[in-house]
Amino acid sequence: MSRRLARPWVRPAPSPPETVPAEAADERGIDMQGPRGQIKVEAEDVQVTFRRRGQEIEAVRDFSLAVREGEFLSIVGPSGCGKSTFLRLVAGLESPTSGQVRCDGKPIRGASADRGMAFQQYALFPWMTLAANVDFGPRMRRLPKAQRRERVERYIRLVGLTGFEDKYPHELSGGMQQRGSLARLFANDPSLLLMDEPLGALDAQTRVLLQEELMRVWEEFGTTVIFITHSIDEAAFLSDRVAVMTRRPGRIKEIIPVDLPRPRTFETRGTETFAKLEFEIGRSVREEVDALS
Repeated sequence: MSRRLARPWVRPAPSPPETVPAEAADERGIDMQGPRGQIKVEAEDVQVTFRRRGQEIEAVRDFSLAVREGEFLSIVGPSGCGKSTFLRLVAGLESPTSGQVRCDGKPIRGASADRGMAFQQYALFPWMTLAANVDFGPRMRRLPKAQRRERVERYIRLVGLTGFEDKYPHELSGGMQQRGSLARLFANDPSLLLMDEPLGALDAQTRVLLQEELMRVWEEFGTTVIFITHSIDEAAFLSDRVAVMTRRPGRIKEIIPVDLPRPRTFETRGTETFAKLEFEIGRSVREEVDALS
């Protein structure tokens, strides 16, 4: 059993974020606000240019960002600003045209099982039962059978799907399928979760419930999360910090610390602090969207 499973990481009680002026960012433009600790992911002066139909498209330019160990960081911005491009760079599915992206201090050269990725569509194999889907990663890693069984039971229980182990994806609702996808991700014990609008296809009620589910599991294990979303409410509710990107070519416009105590509940959304935070994030994104008009 991995150390993270044997001794779950417990998040310390949050302290109020410091107010750090823009000039506190270092010379690379990496904002140093937010949870202190070792840097898990670092992008430095990244540029990505694609060639499509004979034309060059610059997706991101001068993109610099540091993500702390155990942090939940959301990235928001206008459509097409390069949010998903950055996530694919961290996943090792794309390479930067210039600049560098590092994980644990090492340049990212390709995909790794230690960096789990969740997409908007449910990542479950339709020909496998829920239990077999959750067991897929541990089985590929050749973990002992008893350890795999314990891990499958643990994560299915954590996402509230006990009793559905023998069901196939088509027998589960959309929300249940996404819960199963989360269980499958966590069962592989990644140290970094990359989530590209994983709740975007759900109805509003199910989305809110799964936000709370995701937060509960994350708070137990403390896995570093980089979360892409178009929902300002979702970013404010889940995150330690929210990074706002500019219109394309995307770069980090500002990083907004989230001064909300944990654990967070549905009632958190009704507080004045949450309303002010949501407005601040929304204003910053809206400025970029309006600039496209």
